[in-house]
Amino acid sequence: KPEKDHRGSCATLPLERQSAACASLTATFNASRNLSQLLDRTHMVDRRWSGTNEGAPHLAYYEEGVLDLVAEFAGLGKKVAVVATVSNGSIGEGLLKGSCQGLAEALCRQTTLFFSLAKAERELREAEREHRGGRSLAKQLMAGDAVVSPLVEVCCEGPVQRHARLPSPLPLAGVVSIAEPLNCPNAAISFAALLRGSAMLEAEVLLVPDLRRADLFWRAVASHGGHLRRVVCTGSPTFFDGVRAARNGNGTSSAARAVVEPPRAHRFRQ
Repeated sequence: KPEKDHRGSCATLPLERQSAACASLTATFNASRNLSQLLDRTHMVDRRWSGTNEGAPHLAYYEEGVLDLVAEFAGLGKKVAVVATVSNGSIGEGLLKGSCQGLAEALCRQTTLFFSLAKAERELREAEREHRGGRSLAKQLMAGDAVVSPLVEVCCEGPVQRHARLPSPLPLAGVVSIAEPLNCPNAAISFAALLRGSAMLEAEVLLVPDLRRADLFWRAVASHGGHLRRVVCTGSPTFFDGVRAARNGNGTSSAARAVVEPPRAHRFRQ
């Protein structure tokens, strides 16, 4: 008998969800064109970076979530980086068990992100075994580090489009994965590492989910986000309103303030 998921609709049995997840990963693996480069260039970053606040990234908002925007943004030819939050420091665990609780796990259904995160976790576990005092990826992310995954490819649409396969993969500048900020005791450090990662990807546009800690996020953007042309908040209007309030009340100079665009004023196109 089908289960009820958290929204009350019927969901398939866990085993069927696991099979669907494995099939999705297999299809993504077969479709990828940049997988070897993605794996070769996956690495961890921390906050030890001064950044720049020269110029002001535009601040925009779209009511759709990241999952329903990532394919559109990847197809625009911009240098787009996506922020992924890892629930409880786990990488793909829920995906392989047939659920997608964290944003990173959900993105693994649409993109090649899973293979990058799996590599990062494997390398850290190997280092942990070889050197006492090493850290697992979960601990590394909770300490404020981030995983930079260059050239992640988007292989299918989001939930609204029922994860329809794209004719060919669309490349992003990459994805920067951090711990869930609400549960991370080092969220400010994590946001600094996030901005460093986006700069290493040479991103011009940062696609951001609801990170909850709007004040800390804007502080990081104001201090280290000068390389960005646009920061796009998605999903929750509460987070966007919090970022806008933090911008207006944090006392930064006008050079470090974003230009706020009305929500849904236009689609992101030239």
